[in-house]
Amino acid sequence: AEETADAEQARDRGEMPVVFVHGVGLGPLPYIGFITEMAGQSPTIVLELPFVSQRLSAGRAPPPHSTVRAIEGAMKRHGIATATFVGHSLGSVYLSWVAKLRPNLVASFVFIDPIVFLLHHHKVAHSFLYKKPLSVLEVVENYFVKSEQRIVSYFHREFFWYKNLLLADQLSGIPTAVVLSQEDSIVPVPAVADYLTRYSSASLSHSVLPGASHGEFLSNPAWSDHVLGVV
Repeated sequence: AEETADAEQARDRGEMPVVFVHGVGLGPLPYIGFITEMAGQSPTIVLELPFVSQRLSAGRAPPPHSTVRAIEGAMKRHGIATATFVGHSLGSVYLSWVAKLRPNLVASFVFIDPIVFLLHHHKVAHSFLYKKPLSVLEVVENYFVKSEQRIVSYFHREFFWYKNLLLADQLSGIPTAVVLSQEDSIVPVPAVADYLTRYSSASLSHSVLPGASHGEFLSNPAWSDHVLGVV
């Protein structure tokens, strides 16, 4: 009851609740600073994805319908009817499921380094699963993240692009902001930016962080502030 009252008071103050979904790696840990900033402004629910967070005992990833029902249940427990959904990288997949299955839960979307737009494009799968690392950062990323047993199993056996792909017209007029990183090694940024420009409207906009790589907004205060401003 206390949590419900808190959520109601926050909405009375004009603070829209946030549901945040992280990307691949170490779960919410790398996002702690970013999450703390969001939570300081709005009530925040963080969805944890243990099967891509280097946990061997994580089990299989729940399917879309089960996941969205769980999100809806968490929102109801906290007295939240609608929220701003924020997803980074793989987290954008979960936003796409909500958009298609429970759009009534969404006040707005913020996609950061999203893989869901043009997911049929060869770059996403090739860059994450098969590309040989060229830089020191890519070598470290490949060893600690892309080669981790549970993460590899998830992407090869439980990731279905046709379930996760999101088309601009599936956003149903929901206010949506997309933040891309110019030097993203996974997302085909020029193609995605062109696609979003063609579908640009009063409810759909995008921005590009100049010189940023995938996820680098987390370590750059100016870029992080830009994303927080969008949220």
